[in-house]
Amino acid sequence: MKRRCMLLLFFILLLPLSCLGEETPIYEAIARMEFHMRPEVGSTRWGEKVDAGATVQVYEYGDQWCRIAGGEQGWCQTEWLWGFRSLDALNYSVPGAIMNQGAVQLAQDTWIQGGKFKGVMAQKGTIVCISERTDESYLLPIWRGEGSIPLMNGDLVGFDIWEEAVPGQLLGGFTTFYGDQLGKGMAKERAYNIALGCQRIHGTILEPGERFSFNALCAPYKKENGYLMAPNISRDGKGYGGGVCQVTTTLYNALLGLPLQIEEWAVHRFAGIDYAPQFFDAAVGSYTDLAFINTLPYSIRISALDQEGVVTVLIYREGEGI
Repeated sequence: MKRRCMLLLFFILLLPLSCLGEETPIYEAIARMEFHMRPEVGSTRWGEKVDAGATVQVYEYGDQWCRIAGGEQGWCQTEWLWGFRSLDALNYSVPGAIMNQGAVQLAQDTWIQGGKFKGVMAQKGTIVCISERTDESYLLPIWRGEGSIPLMNGDLVGFDIWEEAVPGQLLGGFTTFYGDQLGKGMAKERAYNIALGCQRIHGTILEPGERFSFNALCAPYKKENGYLMAPNISRDGKGYGGGVCQVTTTLYNALLGLPLQIEEWAVHRFAGIDYAPQFFDAAVGSYTDLAFINTLPYSIRISALDQEGVVTVLIYREGEGI
């Protein structure tokens, strides 16, 4: 027995220290441009080159500098990176994500307009998610974060803290808007595809540890699967299922308010799309999917609402909800 213990100790001593406590990255990100890593924060000395579009692992995140690894490890300015995906959603939320506070059910018909968005008439009873409550209004992100709703127009249902939520309580959500200006002459077809996408994920229940795949429920994006030809972000500018990505984008942003582990995610393009903040859209198609794991200790339910120009996705702890 003594000899066996000595041999075990000998082999442990041979192991590299990194194997005993290997550091793990907290984010995955994409390089905005070609740059050289720095050996330390603020250094002017160059290290390993990182190509534009390369995926890097982020070990430390700061407003100005990140410690990353491509092949070697080094530092880079945070603004040189984009497309952050958390590798540990329980402890590290995605930088820049809109953390909404709750949902409001409109008490009357409301004209919603902001930024370059020409507007949509949201009907009484429409549910929208708000990012902040001030003395005079609810702040409602519209068209990359502009717009507001008067305080008296509906009652706020706040998002519950996920650790304390009981069955039926609302955990998170997000809202995006669309109108004729996104349709490019095919607004009805695009709206139809959005409604169909919402219908196919609405009511989905995920047990703890279960994986959600948008494509598993909604693909293929073809005529035979019920989709219409509508505008999309592609070389042709249109395709069957055009508009469905607004559903995935709304869902993606709703997920970011909770420690749910995003496994697969891709943006449409660097410039982004109009109805969500840059780098916070979610593209789906033949080669891309939106997939996540329910890492919460209880079941959750997805509510996807297409409300004639207003798309709202809500996440509940499974049970009775609004």
